[in-house]
Amino acid sequence: MYHYCCQTILFSKLDVKKNMDEVLSYVAAAGYDSVESAVRFYDFANPGYYTDLYAKYKLDLCGLHIAGDFHDTVSVDAQMSRIPETIVFARKIGARYIYLSGRKTEEREVFESEARKYAEFGKMCSDAGIVMCYHNHFWEFKNNGLGMKILMDRVPAEHMKLVPDIGMIYDEGFDPARFMKENTDRVESVHFKISNDLGSMKETPSYFGEVAEYIKNNGRDDYWITVEQGSTQIDPKEAAVINLKFVKGLMK
Repeated sequence: MYHYCCQTILFSKLDVKKNMDEVLSYVAAAGYDSVESAVRFYDFANPGYYTDLYAKYKLDLCGLHIAGDFHDTVSVDAQMSRIPETIVFARKIGARYIYLSGRKTEEREVFESEARKYAEFGKMCSDAGIVMCYHNHFWEFKNNGLGMKILMDRVPAEHMKLVPDIGMIYDEGFDPARFMKENTDRVESVHFKISNDLGSMKETPSYFGEVAEYIKNNGRDDYWITVEQGSTQIDPKEAAVINLKFVKGLMK
């Protein structure tokens, strides 16, 4: 069974935090069955507000997305201190996954420092019964994938799964489907994402189809697929519909 998740960044011009009800109404109307949102869009003091909204629109919460600097000493101490309450909140609002991404860097030292913190974070998630997945950008695949190799070597697989952003992987000259096949034990879900402001996904290249074929043939009977577009030249409500139709077409 495939679950189709809308990344709410598509509606960022609407102020997602302030207008969560409106945004979720558009996501549901477009035909998605789940949603992914950045942690900054939530008020931790009111978890019931969000569970009521998900129930209202019959949506699951696929992932709560966290991004930050896990290398800078001051920043990482502050962020690590908030992780326990973030995990508790994620469980209260029904998040299946916590998606994590780091800061832009190509430095080995930074990746090694991040890996130590991600191992701590991932273990806390595992102990709490929630899965932490690393969400790549392009910099982990610079220098022949140095950053990604360090993170996967240093963080135990049981504490850090992957949610590949296939557009970013492709943009750095890697084959997304091959990367997913080589790391099947870690890949939990996937981001079908375009990293430009085209009208919709109908202009995307062939590697989307190759990733879809991998998913269809990898033996999993449950797969969470995030459909993501950072910005669009058309009405985001229209783009949400077109993008979902496109990805569902790939998965037939």
